[in-house]
Amino acid sequence: MKLKGFLSEYCLTAAAIVLTAASCDLFNGTSETDTQAPTIPHGLSANAVSSSQIDLAWDASSDNVGVAGYRVYRQGVEIGTTGTTDYSDSGLAPETTYGYKVKAYDEAGNASDYSQTASATTEAQALVCPHLPDTNATVDPGNPGYRIVSPNGGEIFSVGEQCTVKVTSETDGNAVVELVFGLNVFTLPDFPMAVNPRADSVFTFEMPDTFYEEISATETLATSPVGDSVLVRIHDYAGSDAYVDYSDCYFSVRQR
Repeated sequence: MKLKGFLSEYCLTAAAIVLTAASCDLFNGTSETDTQAPTIPHGLSANAVSSSQIDLAWDASSDNVGVAGYRVYRQGVEIGTTGTTDYSDSGLAPETTYGYKVKAYDEAGNASDYSQTASATTEAQALVCPHLPDTNATVDPGNPGYRIVSPNGGEIFSVGEQCTVKVTSETDGNAVVELVFGLNVFTLPDFPMAVNPRADSVFTFEMPDTFYEEISATETLATSPVGDSVLVRIHDYAGSDAYVDYSDCYFSVRQR
């Protein structure tokens, strides 16, 4: 009986100690669990600053303990976190629309609901022109001094469309006009043509859907001109590299 009484007294004492410790922890705030999520981020905006980057900004969330950071989502997929109220998303495709949402979270792992969606479309990729204006022809005595007037960059043509090439020259001459796309160079039909300094020389042709190049006696290479990196090149019929001019920038060929 004494042993039973001792055990009962011991258990009661131990329970009291546990309760007392728990009460102290509760009083000190050490065992209280934070279950309150931060408020939803508001005012989300998306701004395309280039062909490959969109900048985001939003208003700060609040939390009963403190906001630890924000999770950023593109097209519903988390792409990063930040401790500030802005974020830059880079490495994007040009002329593409992206949608974003943001969540706030705290140190306890509580997260807010999604913000509203903000969308932006990246800018068109800046065109890097391969040739400076009119630096490809050296004007010397006897040099025809060819200059391409049009197309000279940015134009869009369609397969099957009538296209016009205009050139000027400083003296009479005979010129070959070619289309250049990638490593392919094709002479337009009905060349050479006479050019003279008294007026723009004009040649009109139909943009074919395929250019054919004879690469051997038995083999022909078919190449499509469709693309955004097409140039016009004009040079002297004699083939002198000194008497040559390129369109200053690319033009495009599209399927009709």
